[in-house]
Amino acid sequence: MQWRFATKRRVSQCQFKSVHHKKARQKAKAKARGKFSVKVQLFRRCQRQGNRYLRVLARRRKLFRLLHRLRGAVERLLLRAGGSELTLT
Repeated sequence: MQWRFATKRRVSQCQFKSVHHKKARQKAKAKARGKFSVKVQLFRRCQRQGNRYLRVLARRRKLFRLLHRLRGAVERLLLRAGGSELTLT
């Protein structure tokens, strides 16, 4: 993702409001259809199953960290083996 701090345009308040309102409407529609953000879904699931939401989040973070470390290790191994055609997708 590219950050563009230098070219940050100032948005007039009415523009900002209209964009914000658009987003809010989209969100409201999604909620009406029963589509919630992933975080909300996870929270609800935790409530239903009686798990601690924050602990589940922490566990997920831990697992993702492990996963990324493992993936990095595997990629390094493949590179060391000199298999440039053995790229990991």
